[in-house]
Amino acid sequence: MRLLRTLVPGAALLSSAVLFAPSSSAEEPWRPLRGGGEGIQACVDRAREMTPQTWTCTGGTLTVTADREGKPTDKTYTVAEDFRTTAAPAASAAGENVRDDYDTWCESGTICGRKINDFIAEVKGNVAYGDQNGVIGTFDLILRQAFDGQFPRWRTALDWDSGPEVQPGEWSINCRTNISGGPDDYCGKNYAYFASINLGSTRTWWPSPRRYSYNEDLLRDGRRHHDDEKGEFYVHAHEGLWKIGVLHTGRWNECNVSERCRYYQVPWKP
Repeated sequence: MRLLRTLVPGAALLSSAVLFAPSSSAEEPWRPLRGGGEGIQACVDRAREMTPQTWTCTGGTLTVTADREGKPTDKTYTVAEDFRTTAAPAASAAGENVRDDYDTWCESGTICGRKINDFIAEVKGNVAYGDQNGVIGTFDLILRQAFDGQFPRWRTALDWDSGPEVQPGEWSINCRTNISGGPDDYCGKNYAYFASINLGSTRTWWPSPRRYSYNEDLLRDGRRHHDDEKGEFYVHAHEGLWKIGVLHTGRWNECNVSERCRYYQVPWKP
């Protein structure tokens, strides 16, 4: 997101797109989310009702990793369907050698997906995280997939918006095979390694802004597949572990046709 970043009492950081109030207010102890789309607002409202000790809103998806008593848990709630389809950028902006538009694309506090062409797709999730007292901070998660023949390959970024330093833990981008009526199978497990993000270092890429990380396996079949990006993180000066909701670029198939996979559904639909 494009932000106005300033320091306020207590070292809380404010964003022009998504803001939270300091916790010292006696009239309003809950630190609310200001701005953002309806889905992420509804998600934060649900967190306020539940008052878990660690929670994350990825668009309208609420992920709770410690309940109100502090007991570790790993539960996800779809509070609001808040996925938006956006147009692909202009041809020049879709290339590899120009400045990206990730600070201006999808500035609505939601999740957005876009199809660049039959072989490339992107998704961006706006993330807010907090504790039993409200919102602590916000950041964006960006995922781009571009097939190299029968190899899925990805690059991904975390983009700091507000709050203290975010310290990523285990992060993965996995290839999945769609199984009707049952749990989806894996067609490749791939890890991402992010640096921390903060006011002084606002974006981190894996593997880089121009290179891609290849899936561990080649896909030679005609089955239907999709990708899952998920991860966990820690927050400077706060106890607990936070997790994001899963992001997907879309669904693809025909990996056995002309030896090149292609998308048949962008954005992702359950």
